[in-house]
Amino acid sequence: MRAAPSGRPSRRHVLGGLAGATGFAAAAAFSLPRPSVTPQADASVAPATDGRRTLIVTARDSTSVALIAYDENRLIGHLDLGIVPLELRMSDGGVLLAAADRQSRQLAVAEVAARTVRRLDLPCRPTRLLVSPDGATLAAIDEDSGEIAVIEFRSGRIALCFPGPAHIRAVIFSPDGALLFVGADTFQGVAVFDLASGRLAATIDSPPVVDLVRSPNGREGFAITADPQHAILHLDLKARSVLGRLTGRPAAGVFTTGFGRYLLLPDPDAGTMTIASVEPLQPGPLLAAAAGVSTAYSAWFDTVAFVPSAPAHKVFVYDLEAGRNDGAIALAGRPGFGSMSPVGDKFYLPVEDSGEVVVIDTRDRRQTGTISVGGAPVRAVIAAGYGICH
Repeated sequence: MRAAPSGRPSRRHVLGGLAGATGFAAAAAFSLPRPSVTPQADASVAPATDGRRTLIVTARDSTSVALIAYDENRLIGHLDLGIVPLELRMSDGGVLLAAADRQSRQLAVAEVAARTVRRLDLPCRPTRLLVSPDGATLAAIDEDSGEIAVIEFRSGRIALCFPGPAHIRAVIFSPDGALLFVGADTFQGVAVFDLASGRLAATIDSPPVVDLVRSPNGREGFAITADPQHAILHLDLKARSVLGRLTGRPAAGVFTTGFGRYLLLPDPDAGTMTIASVEPLQPGPLLAAAAGVSTAYSAWFDTVAFVPSAPAHKVFVYDLEAGRNDGAIALAGRPGFGSMSPVGDKFYLPVEDSGEVVVIDTRDRRQTGTISVGGAPVRAVIAAGYGICH
């Protein structure tokens, strides 16, 4: 699962589909600039950090991120990335961290263990970052122009740059990292790009889509259409086809649970949450939440879900097996975007107003502590967090 943009998908006019693959020529014709890499060590002298066991927390308008040893729920230091990390991704092994400010063409790449930072100058302005399932490849995407740079994560080498459709709304890798599935306002369906050539390899026929997520089994995915129905589509990523369709349950995003048993569909306008079953795709009960719910996190062997609401200053708790509300956890301010521990037993949620990260025991479904990080924390990122399938 992933943290989706706040609010309902945009209702703006959707342009017609692009004809053929002519506009998506291979990047082999491009002359790519070499990245400018400047080593930048953290100003403080600190012992090596185990990136696999580290929670990274960003703060509003700050270039510095907090480092938390999540086994101990303890702040162990800060790392200055040199840019405000509005977009942040971590390799599954926790070795590398990539950050972009969504304004410039710079990409900051940090080695978490050594606490060093280098910067790359990209041929496009990255407003979205995505790491391949094996952690080897980083896609840097300019959502407005559709320009996509494919980067070897460890070396920083730009392997490919190619034009995708303009006004990109959703992107996922194939399980092997060889393909990129793209949804855009200007493309009819889901575009499938071959990352060896940058060419459009296939199209999944559907209306334009505003969200995409890969299921844990890797063979299937889910999308939200941009048409007035805002249908949830069940996709066969291998056969490039639509397996099923669910309507009547608008959602800010579609979130798979860790084992893929359910879909979580928060509706920020109606202040509701739907727990949908996957096999077959069908709606479950429509449950009460609060205005502003736009993300959902599953935990503890797909038995529980946590859904924060910034306006309500709460996290709503849902029993997935019973399909019902299971109370709410009050917060000391507005929640940001959180992360689950890799085994799904702890939920870390930054609270901007209090300068803390709240720690929730997912098995007992209660808050067990806070970690003070200072500033106004807005996002927590962890390597290989439970249920991350985007």
